[in-house]
Amino acid sequence: MINKILFACVCSFSVFCNQSLFSEQTSLKVLTSVVAPESVVFLAVQNYAIGKELSCTLLSVGDNDTYLVTASQKKYILRIYRYKKHWLHEEENYIFELEWLTFLKEKNLPVSYPIQRLDGGFLGTISAPEGQRYWALFSFAEGEVTLDVTSAEAYGQSIAEIHVASNAFKTFHQKHQANLDFLIDIPVARIINDISNNRKEDVHYLRVLAANLKARIESIPFSGDEYGIIGGDFHGQNHHIDEQGKITHFDFDLCGYGWRAYDVAVFRWARARDDDDMWNAFLKGYNSVRPLSDNEMKAISVFVLIRHIWLMGSHTTYPDIACNKEYWDLRFKNLRKLENKYLSPQQEIIDN
Repeated sequence: MINKILFACVCSFSVFCNQSLFSEQTSLKVLTSVVAPESVVFLAVQNYAIGKELSCTLLSVGDNDTYLVTASQKKYILRIYRYKKHWLHEEENYIFELEWLTFLKEKNLPVSYPIQRLDGGFLGTISAPEGQRYWALFSFAEGEVTLDVTSAEAYGQSIAEIHVASNAFKTFHQKHQANLDFLIDIPVARIINDISNNRKEDVHYLRVLAANLKARIESIPFSGDEYGIIGGDFHGQNHHIDEQGKITHFDFDLCGYGWRAYDVAVFRWARARDDDDMWNAFLKGYNSVRPLSDNEMKAISVFVLIRHIWLMGSHTTYPDIACNKEYWDLRFKNLRKLENKYLSPQQEIIDN
């Protein structure tokens, strides 16, 4: 099977030798590869009972590689996961996501769900040039990415429904804990490792801010289902809304265990940081199903900054994202803006 899978590769290497010594046999390190659509058709035909006459279009390359697979008049999405994401370490991490989505689908919740393979499972692997990559086929989410004040209320309601239903989900498979180590300590260490030589002021600022954010979260007495399974990435772009107003969420590889207030804060950070009407509509919808506690509301503003820092740290692990001077200038500028807007000036900053 592998011989029939075609790849386009992006390579990076350094060779310190005379040009005449370089040959076709020189070992190249592949950072990321892209499977050709015709090979994706082969994978789908061999592994799913969705027909033999399929067409395939590459939709996007990036965090994951996403393909539109069409069988007769029915559409599917085939995802090939990025190689070695820092929060996906074992095969069971992928299976957790797919089992959870199957559970949500059985509860009639609006998610794109995995399609069962001929072998009875949901997850496949391919031997890519950079290493083993995982892949799965999903139901197609009708509509397009759109969001306004009216749909933000339904969007918030749907996330609360997912949170409430997920309290009953059980699995033997493991997934990451989106705790303070995952959200702050590890990302901050990655950022400092990347910028320590030439951004001393930012290093000090980040250390002080991170300590303050951790102290704020640690001071909040969360309880009950305020910590549980979360989507991890409800930023207002991973969904479609069809002509009838039906929402379908997709792209859940960041799901895991974490604070529900963090899940809510991701939306505030991404889509409503400067739009209070959008935010209030979202909260109205969410609270109609699962009212946020005072502790959770207190934590949301802190989690907005934590999400920004987490993403900065995450980007340092991606070989195709240039974390250069321009990148860090913009990210730290926006981080300071978020601090000014969302952190109460009455609470003193902890300075180590």
